[in-house]
Amino acid sequence: MEGPPELMDEGLRQAGEAVLPQGRLLDGFKEAMRVSEEAANRLREGSAEAGGDTIASVERYEVGLIEVEN
Repeated sequence: MEGPPELMDEGLRQAGEAVLPQGRLLDGFKEAMRVSEEAANRLREGSAEAGGDTIASVERYEVGLIEVEN
């Protein structure tokens, strides 16, 4: 996400109060990235093989969130 720096505190508040608690309720909260990454690798490799392509690069982005208790 990109946005104005002056709204960073509001964004962090929203993430801490709404996004993170809801995310924790999702199945595989901590394992989901690894599982989906494995599936994406298989799909990517199959698609590249079918088209005679090679995979030039794959980038992974991980966003960290620090919880601060009030």
